[in-house]
Amino acid sequence: MTVTDSLRQVVVSELSKQRAIIHIDLEQLRLGISDDVPLAVQQWHGIIAVNYAARAYGVSRSDSAKEARLKCPDIRLVHVAAFTGGSGAPTYHANPQQSTHKVSLDAYRRASRRIMEVVRRHCPDMRKASVDEAYLDASNVVKDHVLRDYDRGMLQWDAERPNTPVVRWTAKAYEAEAEGKGKGRGPHEGEASLGVQVGEPAEESRGWADLQLRYAAAFALSVRQAVHRDLGFRSSAGIAHTRALAKIGSALHKPSQQTILRHSQVAAFLADFPIVRIPSLGGKLGGLLESAFDARTAGDLLQYSLVQLEAKLGRAQAAHAYALCRGIDDSAVMRGSEGGGEAAAGGEGAQTLTSAKTFLRQPVRLLRDLDRW
Repeated sequence: MTVTDSLRQVVVSELSKQRAIIHIDLEQLRLGISDDVPLAVQQWHGIIAVNYAARAYGVSRSDSAKEARLKCPDIRLVHVAAFTGGSGAPTYHANPQQSTHKVSLDAYRRASRRIMEVVRRHCPDMRKASVDEAYLDASNVVKDHVLRDYDRGMLQWDAERPNTPVVRWTAKAYEAEAEGKGKGRGPHEGEASLGVQVGEPAEESRGWADLQLRYAAAFALSVRQAVHRDLGFRSSAGIAHTRALAKIGSALHKPSQQTILRHSQVAAFLADFPIVRIPSLGGKLGGLLESAFDARTAGDLLQYSLVQLEAKLGRAQAAHAYALCRGIDDSAVMRGSEGGGEAAAGGEGAQTLTSAKTFLRQPVRLLRDLDRW
């Protein structure tokens, strides 16, 4: 075995010690309306989606349409599409009524399918988490890209630490090196930064974990660019070694940015991070952690041992909270949808009539009344 072959095996071995997880969160679609125009999507009297211009006025999804107008008199409200009796397809109406119209979310489901198709083309190891978000396990993609650059002689090595890569956190730096070697420009041309780094930002760092996330960040950028180019949707992303941290990262810097949570910065970051904002630690469990342990942040919970947590939470929940507050999360990213069923298989249409049309306020009791819908 040659020295080159031996080092190539080191690359593969080191990259297999952790994962590269990306969480992509779709934000909004360009509808021929300026980003500066406050806009919200309305479903009856409630608000279900808000653009950033409207959020600047304090409008949120918990508001009613009336409250949204009070906060932002110039807001543009667009009601979701609705069916009318006898109509074959949902359409947009200026003033739909609950007694004569039935809401349809088919347009959102169709858009979601198109988005996930683009994401899946780039990364088969992905999982649709909701209509507008997905997890990607980019570990295999990253490994292939790193090995490609290793074979092309593009990796840099620390002069004092054997088999330790130097990580440069700008796309331009790698492209300049590729040009100097006559290799041509890379796929992320023109990008000066690969994302916002949590904690102490580094222009250059060392180690395989950082190298893996650096490549994952470049890959996340290319996927987000493809979704925007092909479909017009913008997005934010989180890049980390775990699902939970990637999910946290995607929400930290919006709009249209991505956040990198390097392993060396996770402990300090989580120390002041609210427990209820950690995925799966909100709701009742988050409330229990706050009341039982007087803990508001992940750092507050670190003073308690696993045994102490088990005494009040039980074994399973204690182990779950203990790990997540330390940035540990080995949950897998699986292809398909967390909802399962037809959506997981990429099937068309709704699974049931009630998932497309609801009749809560004007119930349908006879089959002849159902015919017109």
